[in-house]
Amino acid sequence: MGCVRQLQCYVFLIVISLLPAALAESTTLKLSLPGCPDKCGNVTIPYPFGTRPGCYRDDGFQITCNESTSTSTGTGTAPKVLLGTNSSNIEVIDINITSGETRVYKFIAFRCYNMSDQVEFNNTRASMDLTNRPFVFSHKRNKFTVIGCYNLAYIVGQGEDSYQSGCASFCDNNLMNSTTDGSCNGLGCCQTSIRSALHYYEVQWGFKNNPDWHFNPCIYAVLAEEDWYKFQVQDLTQFDFFKRNKNGVPMVLDWAIRNNGQCQNGVEKSTNRACLSNHSICNNASNGEGYLCQCMQGYQGNPYLPNGCIDIDECITRDKNPCSQNAICVNTDGNVTCFCPKGTHGNPYTKDGTCIKDPEKFPYPARVAICKSFFLYVFKLKIRCKNAQYFFHIYLFLFNFLL
Repeated sequence: MGCVRQLQCYVFLIVISLLPAALAESTTLKLSLPGCPDKCGNVTIPYPFGTRPGCYRDDGFQITCNESTSTSTGTGTAPKVLLGTNSSNIEVIDINITSGETRVYKFIAFRCYNMSDQVEFNNTRASMDLTNRPFVFSHKRNKFTVIGCYNLAYIVGQGEDSYQSGCASFCDNNLMNSTTDGSCNGLGCCQTSIRSALHYYEVQWGFKNNPDWHFNPCIYAVLAEEDWYKFQVQDLTQFDFFKRNKNGVPMVLDWAIRNNGQCQNGVEKSTNRACLSNHSICNNASNGEGYLCQCMQGYQGNPYLPNGCIDIDECITRDKNPCSQNAICVNTDGNVTCFCPKGTHGNPYTKDGTCIKDPEKFPYPARVAICKSFFLYVFKLKIRCKNAQYFFHIYLFLFNFLL
């Protein structure tokens, strides 16, 4: 019987040791549909995006993982990730399902002049069309940036996106002293904002000639991530700007679930729901029509997947734990409970709160005085009584009372 008992204990210990791993596996965040790749090289591909038929929500979220071509990374090369089909020239940098943003590389619009002040060569891909796709150009994260000494450039829309904006940059005779690296204020470089809900743009040039060609042979215009570019004077005098960005410049696209009903008070009004997780809601897009899905408070994960939003264990997440330092934290489904340990009281929910020790019901000095008097009485009684076991229990009681 003893051996059986030991074996049961041994099995119990094994189960307990494996339980954390099993729980961790069951709460792993899911990114893609079952059987679908969730990465291409170093780029994570979360649903509603996907690289195979049946792995993306619709054609607008198709991603091509082109392993026959590669792109340079900080640690070598990786497959090229393209937005759309293999014929796309839009390379994906990363995808964010929380903010509804996709960062991509886009080619630079440029014009270079020869000694006759004539355009010697320029690029022919100075436009981008996102029509009938779930994307628009981010008006909050991008700026139209113009670089050059005699450069007037426009960003122009067409059709429903009929629109025009631009800026001009010039150089003075004392360029090197008057122009500061990092500043884009009109001397050598200028920037302007774009409108919201823009699906199409192309770059147009305002000046045909460049009288400063001998000093500034090439001029540029890019729609790019606002914080990406820091102006350098050498971008005017040399070809460093183009060499540094031969793969393109980073641009931010806003995406959403578009042409799919409405989102009202966090609830989808659609026959083709996109927010499939039980613990998800929808929010109207901030750029263009449509909406995004998000996990409810207390949950994290991919709201576009069935059961994609899982409970956050706030107790083990430092920045989400609302309990005071010495309080006990208990994670619940979608929430958390804090309480003070036994023998303490206070506010367990605020970072500045604390659980302090309860006041003693019987002060220690009083217990000492009582025990001392009672001990003397019992000692005198013991002299007349020879029952040692009886007095042993009395002494034990006094000891526990004192503690």
